[in-house]
Amino acid sequence: MLLKEKAEEIPGHDVRRRSLLIAGTGKSYGFERPPNKGGKTMYDIAVVGAGPAGVSAAIYGASRGKTVLVLEQEAVGGVIGKVSTVTHYAGILESETGGSFAARLKRQTEKSGVKLVYERVTGVRLKGEVKKIFTEGHVYEAGRVILANGTPPNRLNIPGEEELTGLGMNMNAARDGEQYRGRHVYVVGGADGAVKEAIYLSGLAEKVTVLHFEETLGAISEFQQKVKAAGNIEVKLHTRLTAVAGKGRIEKLELTDVRDGSTFWR
Repeated sequence: MLLKEKAEEIPGHDVRRRSLLIAGTGKSYGFERPPNKGGKTMYDIAVVGAGPAGVSAAIYGASRGKTVLVLEQEAVGGVIGKVSTVTHYAGILESETGGSFAARLKRQTEKSGVKLVYERVTGVRLKGEVKKIFTEGHVYEAGRVILANGTPPNRLNIPGEEELTGLGMNMNAARDGEQYRGRHVYVVGGADGAVKEAIYLSGLAEKVTVLHFEETLGAISEFQQKVKAAGNIEVKLHTRLTAVAGKGRIEKLELTDVRDGSTFWR
């Protein structure tokens, strides 16, 4: 989405008319930026989320002379900042990690003149000329709001997960991988993201077991070939992790065969 200013005065209003140009359509839609009232900072654009999509939108808006606010609850980069390696993405460096990619996103955001605020957004009001974004401590106003908040990592919602998360059960291989060096690690999931993390962990762990409920892995061919070449990755298909147990740390896993419903503990 591209923003373009038409620098056109509107009689009787202390505002300038701007236009919204939807990329690829060639159509331009005018909108007004209301005058600042009540002493609050009025942004042209507010972006919720500082992942790659949100950062790209914010930087582009700032480059067109717009005042841009970005609200992020954790860290620039979002979920991609937590992965072990970034692959199949335009503009990445060789051996790019999620951390290095996120760091470059942050530097570029800060240099662009975008206002970056770390707060958790609790709601938005998108009706009317002045849009409002509510956080746990403030209310922000903008003429336009871009929602690029992404999605949180999926939880399994199984017995023992809440009590043992962080105690041998984690969701960030890049951050937590070292604690699994020389151990047997289980990775849940058979799509690209999970399999890529399994490949990364195979360089640290003695053995990696991938649990996937379908009959075949859903990862791309490149990743499947790397799994076969690793030498210490076992793939258990048609299998779900259905419970975890332990005292102060994970000690046992309940696995379920989805074909016949049989369960066993590891």
